[in-house]
Amino acid sequence: MADNKCTWTVTIVVMHDGVHDHVYDELEQAILQQELAGRIRYVIYYFFLHEGIVRIKELIFHNNFQLLETVDSYHSDLYDPQTLLRFFTETIGPDLHLVPGHRHMVILNAHGAGLGFFADRRNDGSIRMITAEQLASVFRQSIGKADVLLSVSCYTQLLETGFSLKEVVDLFIAPQTTMTYYGFHYAKLFGLLEASPCAGLQEIADNVTDNFLLKYAEEPFKSTELKRYADEQNPNLVCIAANYLKEYDAIVDCVNELTDFLMQAFEPGQEDLLNAVIRARKSCTELTPSRSFGFIDLTFFIEQLLNEAGQVQPLQDIHHRFHLVRKRCMASLHKPPGPPDLYSVSMRKRVRSTMSPLFLSIFFPAFSTTADQLSIREIYFSDDGRLHLFRSRCRWEKFIRTIFNRT
Repeated sequence: MADNKCTWTVTIVVMHDGVHDHVYDELEQAILQQELAGRIRYVIYYFFLHEGIVRIKELIFHNNFQLLETVDSYHSDLYDPQTLLRFFTETIGPDLHLVPGHRHMVILNAHGAGLGFFADRRNDGSIRMITAEQLASVFRQSIGKADVLLSVSCYTQLLETGFSLKEVVDLFIAPQTTMTYYGFHYAKLFGLLEASPCAGLQEIADNVTDNFLLKYAEEPFKSTELKRYADEQNPNLVCIAANYLKEYDAIVDCVNELTDFLMQAFEPGQEDLLNAVIRARKSCTELTPSRSFGFIDLTFFIEQLLNEAGQVQPLQDIHHRFHLVRKRCMASLHKPPGPPDLYSVSMRKRVRSTMSPLFLSIFFPAFSTTADQLSIREIYFSDDGRLHLFRSRCRWEKFIRTIFNRT
């Protein structure tokens, strides 16, 4: 399709914490510095967490100048399902995916907790968030779908999360690990869309992963912005995967086969297999600095299980099929250069190591209980619909429940 036939809406949803103002300034400057051709609509939705105020900005042209102007502001509760639905329906507009040549990119900029976005820790230690299933419901009722969803939210490249979004998102770009406040190289990404609005999903995926570390090496950003906030994360620890969600049904098929295999470990006389499962899980470092959430790399767990259980043919078959699906699913991967290696021997005593996360995580908490893990488990095992789609299609929950009852 000719570039002059393609247009975009770029919707950026930010949970403004009242602290990291320069992060949001840098994001806005990444838009304003572009040679704007009028084919991209930019809308930024700021939710000021502590004030409970929504402020919506949109790129406008005034006297030959481009401005990000406030077009609406009102009090609201981000965690009310109607809040984002109102925004996407009234401000962005319904069924954008039905407009010929028009595409939609959504960027979510807020804390993450694996199963969802806009995570906020309450005083009692519990975590509230908008789960992926809740976000998918908002998309279905408003914009229909997003061609690209970028998550600047920690740990959200999780099987359970992507599967919940697979009907409303084509390409999901998100970190398996912790994420920097300053996020992706927005200037490079928006530059691509402005210059080549018909760029394919693969080109967009490569742009995000290839330019991630470049952002943090450029001056004056490196000397000024990167050191501005003491709680900024180390970009060298970030792993970002860009995955095609249409392949997540096939991934869940593999996980269901894996679950059926693992359930044999609880049968009489299968103590060796159960011990192999426990050793494989213990060899997987959790992808959170606190090691408290229970998110591990799915590829690495399967490989460790194959090492621990021996060359069992059914497990070899699962491993082979999973490898083929992974190749189809993963558009692009940014692996962290370290230090430290998330799977280094120093972090995982006396166990095998691998270089870094390998494209997709899954919930498999360790054999101890933490407040973070309990918050995730409360959502995971709840019947309130926050993880309904995944639980109805994938049997992994059955294994998680069973192993904790046994161990």
